[in-house]
Amino acid sequence: RESAKAEQYAAQVAKVQDAYVTVKRDFEMYEKRAQKEKIDAKTSGKGEALKKLMPMIDAFSAAFDEIDPQTQGEKDIDEAYRTLYRQMIDIFKTEGLEEVGATGEEFDPEKHNAVDQEYTDTEPDGVVMQVFRPGFSIDGRLIRAAYVSVSDNPRDRAEKEAAQAEANAAAAAKKGEEMEKQMEKAKAVAEAAEGKEGEEGEKAPEEPAGGEEATE
Repeated sequence: RESAKAEQYAAQVAKVQDAYVTVKRDFEMYEKRAQKEKIDAKTSGKGEALKKLMPMIDAFSAAFDEIDPQTQGEKDIDEAYRTLYRQMIDIFKTEGLEEVGATGEEFDPEKHNAVDQEYTDTEPDGVVMQVFRPGFSIDGRLIRAAYVSVSDNPRDRAEKEAAQAEANAAAAAKKGEEMEKQMEKAKAVAEAAEGKEGEEGEKAPEEPAGGEEATE
């Protein structure tokens, strides 16, 4: 009877321990999910706030492209505005803002919006040639894609496609060789198993014919 009580008690303890582990795991998962949702909400809020400032940033950029200061006074004013613009961007960067899109980087449809294409025989195919309007991301999340022109180099593109085709063919050939080796190995295992079964069949003792009695 004492042994049965001890087993019953041990079973109850085990159930409590299992319940504790389950509750602890669920609570940890809830904390992680809540933290992620909090971070996402904060990022989304900052992104919406900074989106409202995008027109002002674009206005600064457009002004810098259009204004051509000639006199020293005009140059001083231009430099003062550029300094103000840099300070503003630096403040935004402390909130996680990053500019997206730079000349010479590879075109990425996830963060670039190609609005023009430029033929070239000197630059690689598919790189950013010019940034018309910079994009921005907040804490790594894109809030606006960059408007860019992309290089069009037919010769470089053909060479890249040929190299990719060659790499694909080499990978396919290697995969074919591996499959062939696996098939040969499987065939060898099957033949070995058949040979073993044959040997065991030869060694099996012959049973006496039915109905015959052993002679004294």
